[in-house]
Amino acid sequence: MNTKTYTPVSLKKRFAAGIYDSCVLIPLLFAASAIAVAVNHGHAISAENLPFQLYLLVLLMVFYCWFWKMRGQTLGMMAWRLKVTDEFGAPLTWTQSCIRFVCATATIGLMGLGWWWALFDSEHQTLYDRLSKTTLSPVD
Repeated sequence: MNTKTYTPVSLKKRFAAGIYDSCVLIPLLFAASAIAVAVNHGHAISAENLPFQLYLLVLLMVFYCWFWKMRGQTLGMMAWRLKVTDEFGAPLTWTQSCIRFVCATATIGLMGLGWWWALFDSEHQTLYDRLSKTTLSPVD
């Protein structure tokens, strides 16, 4: 954090915001899956179907990147009064939002390494915050 004071956000608050987001994302993914089944003439789609997995992943990416870019907050982050910015406190660009999503997906997918990293980080940032040069801070 070069030019601004960083106030750490606990893993508990990060997790709580994620739970709130899942309350929106689960119905969204169900609806997206229903559309995919309809396009597949009513036949079930295998969980191993790579195009289907990518379709759902892209929907998640659009959700997170849009909220991070346009508002700096997902719905869960709004509820918990958190905001993501770049390391200097400026709003994220589309590129930064996408990098943050990819890094978060990869590092959380590695047994939660992206989150656990914050326990040992000097500023309690997650690994994906470090990799994407973003910060999650409380809203004043």
